[in-house]
Amino acid sequence: MRRRVRKPGGGGRKSGRVEEWERGEWKAEMGGGFGSDTRQPRGRRGTEEIGKMNGTTTPNAANSYPHMVLDYYVEKLRAMRAERAQRLKRVRTRADALRYRADVRRKVRRSFGPMPKKTPLRARTTGTLAQAGYRIEKVLFESRPGFLVSANLYVPDKLDAPAPGVVGCCGHSEQGKAADAYQGFAQALVHSGFVVLVYDPIDQGERDQYLGLPKSRHPRGCCHAHNMVGKQMEAAGEFFGMWRAWDGIRAHDYLRARKEVDPTRIGVTGNSGGGTLSTYLWALDPRFAVAAPSCFVTTYYRNLTNEEPADCEQCPPDILRFGCEQADLLIGAAPKPLLLLGQEYDFFDRRGLEEAYADVSRISTLLGARRDDIRLFVGPTTHGYSPHNRAAMVRFFCRQLGRCVRKRAVTALAPDALFAARRGQVARSGSRRTSQLVAEKAVALKHARRPVPPARLPARLADVLQVPRRLGVPDYRILKPQHHLPAQGDVVARFAVETEPGILAILKKVARKPHTRIDPDRRVALWLPHVDAYADMCADRLARSLHATGDVYYLDVRGLGESLPVCRKGQFFHPYDWDYMLHSHGLMFGESYLGRRVFDVLRTMDLLRAEGVRQINLYGRGMGAVTALFAACLHPCVRHVTLKNGFDSYLTLATVPVSPWPASVFPAHILETLDLPDCRQYLGRRCRVVEPWNANPPRKEFPGS
Repeated sequence: MRRRVRKPGGGGRKSGRVEEWERGEWKAEMGGGFGSDTRQPRGRRGTEEIGKMNGTTTPNAANSYPHMVLDYYVEKLRAMRAERAQRLKRVRTRADALRYRADVRRKVRRSFGPMPKKTPLRARTTGTLAQAGYRIEKVLFESRPGFLVSANLYVPDKLDAPAPGVVGCCGHSEQGKAADAYQGFAQALVHSGFVVLVYDPIDQGERDQYLGLPKSRHPRGCCHAHNMVGKQMEAAGEFFGMWRAWDGIRAHDYLRARKEVDPTRIGVTGNSGGGTLSTYLWALDPRFAVAAPSCFVTTYYRNLTNEEPADCEQCPPDILRFGCEQADLLIGAAPKPLLLLGQEYDFFDRRGLEEAYADVSRISTLLGARRDDIRLFVGPTTHGYSPHNRAAMVRFFCRQLGRCVRKRAVTALAPDALFAARRGQVARSGSRRTSQLVAEKAVALKHARRPVPPARLPARLADVLQVPRRLGVPDYRILKPQHHLPAQGDVVARFAVETEPGILAILKKVARKPHTRIDPDRRVALWLPHVDAYADMCADRLARSLHATGDVYYLDVRGLGESLPVCRKGQFFHPYDWDYMLHSHGLMFGESYLGRRVFDVLRTMDLLRAEGVRQINLYGRGMGAVTALFAACLHPCVRHVTLKNGFDSYLTLATVPVSPWPASVFPAHILETLDLPDCRQYLGRRCRVVEPWNANPPRKEFPGS
């Protein structure tokens, strides 16, 4: 059954400030989301305008393919969904549904990776607040050794038997469990006889992992903080979403161990990022009896086509490669009772929510769900755990877990009244930090790795980067020359190399006159820029010095230069913007976004070799330095490679608290196999390092980071 509360009349009004840092709030601060009308139309753009967006000033370049990579992933996702639709169509019986459920369970577990071993919670109560009809206990427990989780436990007065419990997951609020919305649903549940545990997510509430860092280096808000540690975890073979889910699993362990709680009647709920965690816990922890995720569930397809970014924990690795949609995370727990909550005007697209509901409802019915077990409620307002959704959740939980709804006014307490840790931060109570734990993992991986034999390094590197096989010579288009270099009078000839269907790498050649073919010398220089080829050929001293030495080519790989997505001014490196979003979708498809950029370089060098080139001197600057190093290890035509403004190693990036290098230069699992020093050693004297930036490059080179 489904119920939707429609918005009467004209515009809806949000019922109070629900969350301090929900993604909708973030959009307002940043001046509109990806889907807002601030996005520029397609077509060619002057590089002065593009340069202002990415932090450079390079007049007169083109931005001809800004939606190319987005459209590439949209087509891949459409193909995956078409195949999934056929699989679902073949599910007609209970036996079919059981096989489908077993399949998605296996895939979700593979996506999230192995769970750590359970260790003692070492839980302690640091204080108690007596309230009208209930008490709030201030709790600390360890989800991992030395890694503290702060929580509030809401316990009804005068319990005469173990009561049902609820694990409450918080969305992206800086106040965590103390945000009005989360105090609100906890109070509504405790008044109706539930024992409720609401815990702080990592980097929210009392769990600031960067406490003590200068303001200039501290991540700006919890979403930035999540994506900061998330990229470091990726390099070390971890998924931040599993870390977040593990906190919730251990919160469940604590709640079910309480004598006031009936361990067979425990539910889970949360909103936005808490809706994410409710969905994950429903998929990963079979002990939950009922769930109500709010303002998260839609489809990956709607998020991508609506140009909606998501935190790194909301992008499970390989999930799209495995052919799963968001509904499959919920189907894994079918036919247990489930209430899906959304909002009429949420940025999590309601169409995707309705599609997910239909999929879950159909499979659950085949598996024996009762009429009222799978429900949908859509509130009348915008993103948030509004009173409408809260009331629907309480009614559903009461019906499923044997309680009566008792309506009482909810009154938020001051955040400091709910502090469980010393002076409101677990770090001051001796907690270890994510940066410490990730650094230890990275160092342990280094010591555990065996040296890579030189003969095997290219194959192992190609495997880490998931570089596809290269067959034949790529086709190319001859584009109109557009630019004259300042004070030089040279023309920039342009060629679009089709490195794979739907992807064009833009090759540029500095020449005295327009070219209608590539026509290279036997020896050429190929430059891979930091962000934009034209910017580097105009402004970089080393790049300009090459123009007098012979044929010089520049290459804009996917998502850079001429295919740079149109982003907000100076925000290309924002941890929530286009480069990050495309990288995260590559991860979900089981691809390395960096590996595909390396593939663009390799295919372009294949073309140059077919055109008569025998030796390539490869140059890379900034992000291009990483790409150049990997490409030099994988292509036989590279004679020398010069790396300018790069970094020393992934170990370095994984062992500092913060670094502005974007997620798109962090290949998943690389530290399990090799690191950049292995690649430089493989190349030996053919590799030269110039002016390295290392872990903390100039911020002006990474605007928005």
